[in-house]
Amino acid sequence: MIIVTFAIAISADCPNTPRGTCPPVDRIGHTVLLPNANSCRCYFSCSNGVPISMECPEGLHFSDELDVCMFPKDANCCYNGCFSNGNGCTCHGDHPYYREATR
Repeated sequence: MIIVTFAIAISADCPNTPRGTCPPVDRIGHTVLLPNANSCRCYFSCSNGVPISMECPEGLHFSDELDVCMFPKDANCCYNGCFSNGNGCTCHGDHPYYREATR
């Protein structure tokens, strides 16, 4: 008998708020990653419609343009209703400019 077990660590520091929706079915060879709507350090990896909370290594931010964790100055990460415009953040409505500089 073979028993396979696995664990998915969800960081207590990551808010459970994906920006976007995971597709209901995964495409073979393609992982969908979504930014976290409230944290630059956190993101989601989609698995058959389910967003799984992930965290970048210490000192890095998630880039939703490149789908990788990178240095904050290069990641152009925005949250709380703001979106990266490639040169910083663009916010809509009354949202102030939010940017997580360190963490």
